Amino acid sequence: MPMRISRLLPNKLYTALLLFGLLTACGGGGGGPAAPANNPPTADAGTDQSVNENIDVQLAGQGSDSDGGTLTYVWSQVSGPTVSFSSPTDPNATVTAPLVPVGMEEDAVLRLTVSDGQGGSASDDITVTVASADYVLFLADKDTDNVQELYKYDTQSTTVTKLSGALPSGADVTGDFAISPDGNYVVYRANADNVINRELYVAAIDGSGISKINAAMANITGDVFTFRWSPDSSAIVYLADADIDGVTEVYLADRDGTNHRKINGNTANGSVRLDLIEWSPDGRYIAQRVIDSASGRAVGINTHDTTTGSANSVSVTRVPSPGSINDYIWSPDSSLIAYLADQDTAGIREVYVGMPDGSGNNKISGPLVDNGSVMEMSWAPDGSRLAYRADQDLDGIFELYSVLPDGSDNSRINGPLVTDGNVFSFTWSPDSSRIAYVADQDTDFFTEVYASDGDGGNNTKINGPLVTGGSAGSFLWSPDSTQIAYSAIQETAGISEIFVSAADGTGNVKVNGPLITGGAAFFSSFLPFNMWSPDSSRFAYPADQFTDDVIEVFVAQADGSSSVQVNRTAVAGGGLNTFSQWSADSSAVIYVSRQDTVGVSELYMASADGLSNINISGPLTAGGDVNNIFLWSQ
Repeated sequence: MPMRISRLLPNKLYTALLLFGLLTACGGGGGGPAAPANNPPTADAGTDQSVNENIDVQLAGQGSDSDGGTLTYVWSQVSGPTVSFSSPTDPNATVTAPLVPVGMEEDAVLRLTVSDGQGGSASDDITVTVASADYVLFLADKDTDNVQELYKYDTQSTTVTKLSGALPSGADVTGDFAISPDGNYVVYRANADNVINRELYVAAIDGSGISKINAAMANITGDVFTFRWSPDSSAIVYLADADIDGVTEVYLADRDGTNHRKINGNTANGSVRLDLIEWSPDGRYIAQRVIDSASGRAVGINTHDTTTGSANSVSVTRVPSPGSINDYIWSPDSSLIAYLADQDTAGIREVYVGMPDGSGNNKISGPLVDNGSVMEMSWAPDGSRLAYRADQDLDGIFELYSVLPDGSDNSRINGPLVTDGNVFSFTWSPDSSRIAYVADQDTDFFTEVYASDGDGGNNTKINGPLVTGGSAGSFLWSPDSTQIAYSAIQETAGISEIFVSAADGTGNVKVNGPLITGGAAFFSSFLPFNMWSPDSSRFAYPADQFTDDVIEVFVAQADGSSSVQVNRTAVAGGGLNTFSQWSADSSAVIYVSRQDTVGVSELYMASADGLSNINISGPLTAGGDVNNIFLWSQ
């Protein structure tokens, strides 16, 4: 039988061994109790949401940790159309619902990951269903022949509704309107209350109501002429001869027609009138050109500061007789007004800048050769420089220059011109990095397209080699500033086609498809609303590509890989009225055409791939037509 160990050891040793064993079993030896296991946190991304595109979506993520750890949060995207988070580490971040194809819905799946800093984490997903919210506004005598009214086509419901309300006999909507910057309202002119007066109205896009904007007119034959939305959509400025017949003045009102006031100074019973009203980009000031009623001379520019509460305007400049102000433009940061005037020498136009509060006035164009003059000007979109076209160095030879807003660093943009060569037109790239222009720079009488940096560096020819007798003319920058599309007789003598090059002149490709004998791809024969798709991937153009003298709408890939007809071929005797506009998401175009019925102009929407084409103006009354003025929501 085994011998018990207690009988073999002294009592003290046995006791020590027993105590050691107990301590070891209890975690003794100086290490203390074992750390408890870490529990992972919990994550809750919130409830699923359904929203319209281009709407700010408030997220409501949460997390908890039973161990009391310090939590961190990270949002990420799992699938769907790309979104950007205001702050991906904020559980209550906002995202802007992305654009989705017209008439469609798409799911964006977002994931919230919660971490406790101790190696534990948890995730939860939320689905944001985004619906297309596009609409199209158009004018048509849709319900009553010869009575033009304002309508909306809703791409969600595919329905047409009248926005301009009931009109009295003899009234209609005048052929101009404008969507508010926030997309929720439309302003238009109509003789809706009195067939004698053209007045101003605002309709809610959702159809919830109409507000009259102008106050009662002292001039019984007065009319509203032009109007502009404030950048924040809260107010409208307009021109009207509301007080003195034939004398236009400037009025301002809130979007609902309240807080109405005249904001120009005393017109001295018609001695001056106002025109060319423009908001500053920041919405603080309203500029207006002052016209001497007797001579018709544009004698100055006034501004109204909307923050002062005062009704009067201040003078930015006054041009002495016989000078006149041709044009003016706000700087993108609203700090300056550039204007073109013969302020110093009669008949010699130069570029000046003034501050909107009336302080400071400087000439910023360079010294001109005798008889030289500035023809046109344009701010870079970022306001860094101002470009202008002038015969600054040689009389009668017009070249392109740019200058800093303070008048320094005056630089010639174009390259050296051939004898008698000229620059004819120019446009800044949307990102302000380059200026493209048309000039007969290398060969007199044969224009081509060139581009330079904003200070004149890196001058490059954009078009490809031209056929004998060929030339390049109209052009458009892509929205992302990486490409330039232009029309040219480049490959075949006498045949105008459309080409695209990178902004540095490389990668030149023809984008239109093969043309029938006698056909041509046009560039500016129709109003070129937005020929580039907003995402810069496609280019829309009119052409008689398949049938000579039958103009149709085509959409080409910007890389020249394919071109498709997107309209349906018109009935005999029909044809395109007005060129297309793109939807904001680049999935569709709209256009007016006599497509289905001889002599009847209707509004159509076509997918960019040419697979879908529908009439969106709906049935028209006998004799009715869609006007050539229409707008996508953007």
